Amino acid sequence: MSAVVELPLSQRPPRVLTSDLSARLRAVNDTRRALAAYGCRVVRQDIRQGTRRRPLLIVDQAPPSLRCAVTSLLAERSGDRIVFRAHFGAVELGWEKLS
Repeated sequence: MSAVVELPLSQRPPRVLTSDLSARLRAVNDTRRALAAYGCRVVRQDIRQGTRRRPLLIVDQAPPSLRCAVTSLLAERSGDRIVFRAHFGAVELGWEKLS
C-alpha cells in the first residue's frame, strides 16, 4: 500500500491565477517584449525562482545597450564562464559569457 505524501505549499504549482501570479506573468510578458527590442532571446524562464520573489529570465546574450539598462549587476566566475545576474524592471535577468 502506498502512502500519499503532501508537498509543502511552497513546492506546489499554483492551482488558480492569483493576483500575485497574474502580476508576475504580466511582468514577464512586458519584459520579454522589452528584451526583444534589445535583440535578446529568452532561453529559459521561471516565474518563481529569482531573488526577492522576482521572476527569473535567462537570456542568450546581453548586448552593451542592455547592460546599460539593468541595475544591480552581479558577476560570478564559474569555471570557464562568467555568470551574470541583474535586475531589469520587475524581473531578474541572467546570462553567461565565456571568460
